[in-house]
Amino acid sequence: MSKEWQHPLLWSHYAESHRGMCLGFDVIDDGTFSKVRYLSRRENLKDFGYTSMNEFTETDMKKLLFSKFNVWSYESEYRSFCTLEENEEDSNLYFCPFSMHMKLSEIIIGERSNVTRDQVANALGNYGKDILAFKARCAFRDFRIVRNQNKSAWK
Repeated sequence: MSKEWQHPLLWSHYAESHRGMCLGFDVIDDGTFSKVRYLSRRENLKDFGYTSMNEFTETDMKKLLFSKFNVWSYESEYRSFCTLEENEEDSNLYFCPFSMHMKLSEIIIGERSNVTRDQVANALGNYGKDILAFKARCAFRDFRIVRNQNKSAWK
């Protein structure tokens, strides 16, 4: 999860070069998601004060799992870990169901996406009335992605 949807690299790396979409969620701040730490170098056992992996604790492991190389800091990433048993399986893929902790609130369609308004409305069904959906585009004057105000840009 990212706190930011407007960074162009996110759209290039994770949304098939602006052909995909971004799902925006309202998330309750109850500790389920934690901010990723961006570091200039990998931590090792000595950084934790250990001489053996046998001393490594679950807390230490979570600290490592919530760490990433600082060149990725533009992602403003948040992570959450859960067990497979807590999620729904479909064809050997596991999905966390939407809930009050993570409620879908917006769908941002990439500038180069062929997804139509009708396709989004049909996919959302009765849930659509509470969800904002719009087409994005590259900003004219700076390096970010913005909401496209031109309604005719999205069929």
